Amino acid sequence: MGYSELIELSAKNCYFCPANIKTATPMFPSNLVPEGRIKVGETTVFPNLFPFAKYHAVATVSREHFLGIDEFTLKQIQDTVKASVKYFDCVRSKDQKAVYPIFSWNFLPPAGASVIHSHVQLTVDERPTNLAWLYLSACKRYYAKQKENYWMHLLEIEKAEGERFLGEIGGVSWITSYVPLGNDEICGVFHDVSSLYGLDDISISDLSKGLKRVFTAYTLYGVHSFNLSTFSASSEDESFRLIVRIIARPYPQSYYNNDAGYMERLHEEVIVESMPEKVASDLKEYFG
Repeated sequence: MGYSELIELSAKNCYFCPANIKTATPMFPSNLVPEGRIKVGETTVFPNLFPFAKYHAVATVSREHFLGIDEFTLKQIQDTVKASVKYFDCVRSKDQKAVYPIFSWNFLPPAGASVIHSHVQLTVDERPTNLAWLYLSACKRYYAKQKENYWMHLLEIEKAEGERFLGEIGGVSWITSYVPLGNDEICGVFHDVSSLYGLDDISISDLSKGLKRVFTAYTLYGVHSFNLSTFSASSEDESFRLIVRIIARPYPQSYYNNDAGYMERLHEEVIVESMPEKVASDLKEYFG
């Protein structure tokens, strides 16, 4: 079976397609999202059935089951980000302890996506991920010592040297990473925003325009699958800036699914589905 056939097969009874999404996906409790789900344009946000954070939601990107990396419209990307920010703000208003939001996208099976229909993962937890904690704490130390923001200083150097500086789109600068976490990594750094909470329409538009250009450039570069994730402070923080990192993944092939997604590749966190106590209970008799 070729990859195109796999896409066609996956469209049958897809939970995220318009014909099934209302009946096949759960709803948020009314005290979190009164309407049950968040809808913006073609995007629908609903709870993840298999959460690995205190709050974990899924947001579909398009009504169409499959779109290639260069086929997403600017509006689809923008509506997805806007709906995601709405979800984050709902969580913040309900739970003051869950303060670390992450917007992530595993695109296609080589990036760890178990569903072909394009969707993003939205998580919020009380503690940052391993790499986010490292970034946040290091930036605080840098700010205290140098009296300036590390990310803005980095952008000054990258822009002056020119080797890895790609350009600016509104309030976001785009660079290639000096120490990449994966192949063909591209990094977006906000100039004046440190948190995903409360992103305004201008910032959402700037980010979406940048992502659209990344996807187009990736296609020209022969990349068709990617991992994307953000690193956000818990609130506005002068020592930090909101960043997004994107890495290329292998070309999609039939019958192939990678078990390493954005958490493993971009946050240095391992996602394990089996509880050690359950494994011990199941296997004890074999060691008796």
